[in-house]
Amino acid sequence: MDLLPKDVTPQSSQFWRITRYFKTPTPSVPPLSYHGTQIYQTPLKAEILARQFEQSHHLTLNMESNTHSLTLIRHVNKFFRSTPSQTPLLKLINHHEVRRKILSLKPRASPGDDGITSVMLGHLSQIALTYLTRLFNHLLRSGLFPNAWKRAEVIPIFKPNKPPTDPNSYRPISLLSIVGKLFERIIASSLSAHVD
Repeated sequence: MDLLPKDVTPQSSQFWRITRYFKTPTPSVPPLSYHGTQIYQTPLKAEILARQFEQSHHLTLNMESNTHSLTLIRHVNKFFRSTPSQTPLLKLINHHEVRRKILSLKPRASPGDDGITSVMLGHLSQIALTYLTRLFNHLLRSGLFPNAWKRAEVIPIFKPNKPPTDPNSYRPISLLSIVGKLFERIIASSLSAHVD
């Protein structure tokens, strides 16, 4: 049910939810201490945190080395040699299934880089839902996953009881596209049905 401005009164819970949204300050990272220097500029803080997150993630430690690249190429080539060239098509979906998957999304999930929320998807018209279903079916047929849906907005989250100026006091969370997450659920369902 859509609320009209006249429906949002100080007595309604919706009014206070909207008020809380606008009153909540956007969290920001305080100045960081890096090699004994205080870093105040946002781009530099972002760079320092990005380096810290990269170093703390064991899978990315050797990404720049030639050995890592050769290992990766060898694994990819081995996969394609052992995979049959003609893979069976996944079962296509209809707009009813897409609507069900949209309703199963968390309504308060944070949007990714594209700014699309699960609430927006829940309010799609029948025509828009049909176009989205066609897009998903085209991607299932062609075996593609758009690069835009793989991009994540990385947000540093402060760890409790740690010094806020230390870059080690933050952990990353990645906000991915809700549309991409929806498509992942559709792929998972199609793969499960195919395997069964």
